[in-house]
This record gives sequence, C-alpha cells and structure tokens, in this order.
Amino acid sequence: MKIGNTISLTEEADASEIQVTPKDGKVMLSAGGRAIAFADDAFITEPDASGKPAQWLCLTEKTILGQDDLITYSADKVSISEAPNGASVILYTRIWNDDHKEYQFYAVDADGTLYPCYERGDKIMWVGNQINSLLWTFIEYQYDDGSPKYYYELYNPYSHKFIAPQLLDSQILSDSKIGINLPGRKEGHYYSSIVAWDADYYAYAGVRNDIVNERIVSDNHEDADTYYFAMMNEPLKTLHKVATVDSSSYGITMKMIDYPDAMLQNSVLVKTGNNRGLLSTNLEENGYPKATYSNRSLYELFSGATDVNHLFIDSIYQSSHYFEYDSCQNFATLVNDDGTVGSNFTVYKELGTADNLERSTFKHGQFFPYDTITAGVYSYRNPENLYGTDAVLGDE
Repeated sequence: MKIGNTISLTEEADASEIQVTPKDGKVMLSAGGRAIAFADDAFITEPDASGKPAQWLCLTEKTILGQDDLITYSADKVSISEAPNGASVILYTRIWNDDHKEYQFYAVDADGTLYPCYERGDKIMWVGNQINSLLWTFIEYQYDDGSPKYYYELYNPYSHKFIAPQLLDSQILSDSKIGINLPGRKEGHYYSSIVAWDADYYAYAGVRNDIVNERIVSDNHEDADTYYFAMMNEPLKTLHKVATVDSSSYGITMKMIDYPDAMLQNSVLVKTGNNRGLLSTNLEENGYPKATYSNRSLYELFSGATDVNHLFIDSIYQSSHYFEYDSCQNFATLVNDDGTVGSNFTVYKELGTADNLERSTFKHGQFFPYDTITAGVYSYRNPENLYGTDAVLGDE
C-alpha cells in the first residue's frame, strides 16, 4: 500500500513507505506528509497533523462467530395458497446445481440477496445471527367481505422494503407499495412466481434468481422463477453476557442508589424551570455540594449509595484503554439471578427499554440497573431499536 493524495495498493512491499505510529491501542499510518484518515464512512488521506482524531485508526482482528453468537433457525414449509394474511414468512427458492446434480435452497434476505438454507423434510433450516432479517410480512388485499383482490405485498420489517419488480431501472425492491401478483396462489398452487404490472413498459415484470450475483433481480415475467413460503418456528431464546472490566482495581469508584420515588430528590434539589444553578460551586467538608434553593447537602441523596463494579466493556478497554459503557448498545443490571440486588453489574449483548410509555426516548436501549430483561420478551410499545449513539436529529 502507498499513501499519497490517494491510497493505492502495490504488489511491491516497501517497509519504508509507511510509518506506523502507535497510541493508546490505535495506530496512525502516514507517509510523505499525509496520513490515512476515516471520514464520511470512507478512507481518505489528510495532511499529517500527527494527532487529528480521524487519523487514529483501530486495528481489529477477524474472529469466527462462536456458538453463542449463532442461532439455528427452522421454518415449516407451507403452501403459498394457505399462508394467512399478515403472516411472517420465509420466502425461499430452489436452484438446480448441475455440478452436484441436486437442488440447492436459498431464502430471500432483506436486501434481496439469496441466503443459503437447507431442506430437511418438511422444514427449511439455516444458521444466522441474533437478528433474523429473512422474515417477510405477507399482505393480502381484500374486499370488505374478506374475499381476495388477488393483489399482495411482501414487506421486510428489517429493511423496510417491499418486493417490487419493475423493468425500469431494474427495480426489485421499493420503499413504497406496488401491488404484486402471485398467480400460483390465485390458482391454489403450492408455489408461485412473483410478478407486477409495469405501467411504463405496459408489461408484467417478474422476479428472477441471479445465482451468479447471489440475489433476486427483475426481468420479463416469462423468465420469472418460482418461490415458496415457510413459516417460522421459534428459535431457542437466550441472553448473552458480555465480559466486563474490574474497574475498581484501576482505582475507579462508582456508587449507585435505588430511590423508591422522586420525593427526596425533589425536596433537596427544588428544581426550577431551566434546572440551571441547582448546586453551589463549592464542596462542603464531606465532599458534597449544597443545593442552591434548599440549602441542603447532596450528601442526603448519596449517603446510602453502594459501591458497584464491572460495568465497562472489556473488549473496548483491551482495544483502546478506554472505560466505556453505552446503554444504547448493551443492557446492564445489578439484579442477580436469584432476584437480589448485588454490587457487580451483569452486562448483556441484548438491549432493554421501558414498555409503559410510547415515546422516542424509549425507542433505543435504556439504563435500568435495577430492572431485568427476559430472553424473547419484547416491548410492545417500543419494539424496535430506532435510535443509536450515532443518531442525527431529524433523520428518520
């Protein structure tokens, strides 16, 4: 690799070409007065300022997903004519492999790619991660009396895309409904092609398998392939613990207290409209400031606090030497398996949020250290993690 105004790859190794500068678990790669930087989701080069934030890069190591990271999913094969309106289905197809002289099976993923799966009797099975993006919501348009209009939608709640074949611009997925046809369902068959009317071409467009590029594509309806439905069996529900740092051994003291209600805090702080100037700028002999409006010490609020530990993520510390925890990424609790409250956090890969109110502030992971989460139980009012640490105000 050579660094100039651009980054280029070369087959000639030249150890003197790039200078590697380490710092706190990160490195800066520079040469000729320029350094590699990461900005706007891409690698670029910048004048070497020997410390601009974007120039410090993290080294990562490719790992193999362990058993705890993978789930074996299965779905029961069903007739495409019998799937009920509103069902969550796996949309799969079979492709003949002439080298192996057998059919191979693929499910359609959220972005239109073909994901390998396996036929086992009356089931379709595959191995995936914790998020199952293969689920499609099957929608049937009906008259008021419940009879079918023979127009349908296949919507993926993960990518928020509809299957929508159009010949114009080779469209296969769309953000908008289009109204697809399933001729096999209308005729009562087990499987069906997927076609849609293309007004610009005044012809039907169909969905076809492009096995070379491992995805579905749009084509003339005469070349459309056939697709099948399967309905999910629930996978084993489990939570996954995350390794944490013994931060107390590094001299970090954290204290937690579980207030039964807000009366004590309110009586001490006496909050105002703008919540500014609540505390004095001086510390008392006990190390706590006084509340400005009540003249009471904050010691009243924290005198019963318990020392806590093991909140920070070990992998982040090992890679950067930063102590970090983010409830938008991981759920943490002080509640032990037996229901007692301890002093060491248990941190999970999964997220937790409240279900008593539907509001934007609850539509991401929350910090509820005195509550627990249960595997496979999801918030009814806030079912999706819509906002993360990189969320931009106003960006849907």
